[in-house]
Amino acid sequence: MNSDKLKDIKLKIEEKRIERDKYLKIKKRLEYLEKTALVSEYLELKAMENNEIAMLKNEDIISDIFRSNLVYSEDTENIFIYVGTYKIDEYGNEFRVHRFDEVADYEMFKNIESSEYMRVKIADLKEFFENNKVVYIPDNSLERTYYELQKMYFNDVFKYGGTRAFRKLLLKTKEYQ
Repeated sequence: MNSDKLKDIKLKIEEKRIERDKYLKIKKRLEYLEKTALVSEYLELKAMENNEIAMLKNEDIISDIFRSNLVYSEDTENIFIYVGTYKIDEYGNEFRVHRFDEVADYEMFKNIESSEYMRVKIADLKEFFENNKVVYIPDNSLERTYYELQKMYFNDVFKYGGTRAFRKLLLKTKEYQ
């Protein structure tokens, strides 16, 4: 190796060592500062700043808690949202059909509180309506609309109670029709 090349390499090594030493001093200073009460508190708070729960809206907290605590239909007010009408062919395949289609075999409903599905034969719809509160919404966006309505309903139950929340739910579903 020629002497110019060796000088160049030694210079680069020295530059890298100086850069490293600079960062070691910074690291040492940071370690010192982290031990001070205010900086330590700041770092703890900063770590909590981006916590998932800090980003939740009140409505999200309410609906999440309701969803996790209303697991079974017997705990609910028997409020069902219509989610579709279906026909079963001779092979057992299910096909979605228009709500008033004469070939329909059953309608599907989803409990607004427990999210449980209820399959009701067309012949049994009258009895189902007598024993439950049923809300119809248009076919075009049932699942998305269901979750919007559920979130709204849970927040209204929390704020106003079940009766008023159900009335608001009925008014809201009229907007979709």
